[in-house]
Amino acid sequence: METAVGSDPNFSRVAAIALDTNIFAEAPGIETLRSLCSRADKHGRIEIWITDTVIWEWGQHLHAHYVTLRAATRRLHSAGLSVDVPDEKTAKDIALDLRGVITSLGPSIHVLSTADFAHEALRDQILLEGPAKRKSEVKTGAADSAHLRAYIHEGRSRELEYVVVSADKDTRTAYQQWLGAEGPHIFNDLRRATEKIFGSVPSDADGFNLALRLAYQGDVLLSDVTISEGQMGEWADLAPDDFSSLSFDVDAASAKLVGLNQTKQDATALTFRAFYLAEVRIAGLLESPWSRGNTRTQEATLPKALLRADISLPAGSTSAEDALVTNCYLDAGGSGWSEQSDALDSVMDALTLVPGVTVELDGLASWPEQRRNQSSNLVVDVAGNPLDLTIYGSYFGNWELTASYGDWKVMLKCDALGVGYTDSEGDGIPEYYDITAFGSEAWSGNAEFAINEMLFEARRAELAGSAKSVEDEAP
Repeated sequence: METAVGSDPNFSRVAAIALDTNIFAEAPGIETLRSLCSRADKHGRIEIWITDTVIWEWGQHLHAHYVTLRAATRRLHSAGLSVDVPDEKTAKDIALDLRGVITSLGPSIHVLSTADFAHEALRDQILLEGPAKRKSEVKTGAADSAHLRAYIHEGRSRELEYVVVSADKDTRTAYQQWLGAEGPHIFNDLRRATEKIFGSVPSDADGFNLALRLAYQGDVLLSDVTISEGQMGEWADLAPDDFSSLSFDVDAASAKLVGLNQTKQDATALTFRAFYLAEVRIAGLLESPWSRGNTRTQEATLPKALLRADISLPAGSTSAEDALVTNCYLDAGGSGWSEQSDALDSVMDALTLVPGVTVELDGLASWPEQRRNQSSNLVVDVAGNPLDLTIYGSYFGNWELTASYGDWKVMLKCDALGVGYTDSEGDGIPEYYDITAFGSEAWSGNAEFAINEMLFEARRAELAGSAKSVEDEAP
C-alpha cells in the first residue's frame, strides 16, 4: 500500500528510501534490513536513510527484551544450569550496538544525525504541530519530528528525491503541514516500496553494462561524427586560427576503445564519455607556420588520434544507432613530455579510464623500487583480474614497461625524442621524450593508451566468448 502526500512522483528519479521507526512492530528485523541493503548495494543508485533517533527508539525496545533475557538467564543459572548471564547494558549501550550492526550492512546505509533539528522538534511537540500529539495528556512527537525533518534536510541539501516508509498517519499529516504537495511519497509497507523503487529506478550496473556495449560500437557511434575542438600536437603550428575551418574525416572502422567514464543514467537518458584511438584525416592545414592568410592548404593523416566522445542514448533504447555524440574532442598526440617521469605518470593516468581499476596509481609512489637499470613490478587489480606491470630502467630516466593481462601483452618504451639545444642567450628547445608502443604493431602518438587498448580488446574477446558459449548451449 502507498500514500501520496502530494502528486504521484516519477519513481525513476528516486534516490533514497527513508525509514520510519514504526515499519517494524518493535525492533528492526535485521535480515529484512540486510536484504534491503544488499539489493541497494547491488543496484548502486539507491540509498537507505535511517536517523539516529530511529535507532535510539529501536534500541529502547530491544533493551526491554535484553532485561527480560538477563532475568531469565539468572534464574536458569541459579537453578544450576550452565548458561551465560549477559552483561548488564543500558538502553544507550544497546542502541550503540544496534547502530554498529546496521552500519555494517553495506555502503547504501546512511545514518543521519538529528542534532540540528532538536529545537524544531521540541517546538513541534510543545505546540502539537507536525507529527506531535497527546497521549494520556502527555505531549509526544519530538523524536518523530526530528527524523522527518532530517529527511527533508538531506533531500533538499543534496537535491535528491526520496520516499518515506511509515505506517503512522501522523507522518503524512506532518509532511502535508510542512510541505504540502512538495512532500515525499509515503509508503505504508517496506515490501511495496522496495518493489516499486527498484523496479522503476535504473541501476548503475545496468547503465554501465549498456554503456560498455555501446562504446565497443565505435564504428557506429563515430560515423559522421563532428569534431568541435581539439589539441593539434605537432600540427599545432600548421593549424589555422579558426579551428572550425579544419575538416576531419574519422575512420570509424579503425576506432579502438581505450577509456570509459562518467556513466550516468536517469529517466530521460543514458550518458557516458568514451575514449577512442582512431585514424583521422585532417584537411585545411596550412603549408607552413608562416602561411597564415595564404589559401594554400594541405592534408595530414593521424593514425592514432585520441577522440573523447560525449555520448547520449535516449531512455528506452539500447541501440547504438539511436545514440548521439553530443561533443567530440580530438587530441593529435605527439607533443612529447619534458621528463621521463611525466611520460610514465601519463600511462598511469590513462589506466584510470579503464573501469574496474581499483588501485590508486601515483607515479613514483606506486613502484616498489626505482633504482636505475633494475626491474620493478606492480600488480594492478582490474575488475578482479591482475594486470602485471614490469618496468625496467628508472622513473627519472629512460624506461621500458611491459604490461601482461592473461595471454595479452604490450610493451612501452620511453626514449628521448629530441636532444634539445640552448643558444648563447639561453633560448632554445629543451630535451623531450616520447613513448613507443610495441605489440601487434609499433606506434607512437598517444601511445600512453596502449595498455588501455589491450585491456579493452581482452574484455571484448571475453564478452564475445561468453556470447558464443550461450549460443552453443542454446537448444
